[in-house]
Amino acid sequence: MKFWELTSVFRDQPEVLKRVLQIRQETQLLEWIDDINNIVSLQDRSILDKTIDDSLCVAVLAEHNGMLYQSSKYLRTYPVDNEIQLSFVEVFKKYGGSLIEETLEKGIAILPK
Repeated sequence: MKFWELTSVFRDQPEVLKRVLQIRQETQLLEWIDDINNIVSLQDRSILDKTIDDSLCVAVLAEHNGMLYQSSKYLRTYPVDNEIQLSFVEVFKKYGGSLIEETLEKGIAILPK
């Protein structure tokens, strides 16, 4: 998962992201979060596209209270009949972090084959 994807996933719960990063003493990531508006304005791809370690992603995503819903073809932010409810960690482990961000951004994403 890239840094920009992680911050996007936590746009509605930034305090949760910061809390976990503080506990794990991720000072560089905390500095970038504090300067995120400037980093985005400059489109600093060396920071925005930085790959975040999977174990850190799992630790942070485990604290997010959001759920996504999986059908045979789609992942959604809202439930539809007979869909499976998944935590962000479950989605991350099955499909990766990019799909979480895409689903939150669009409301729905096509599952990889």
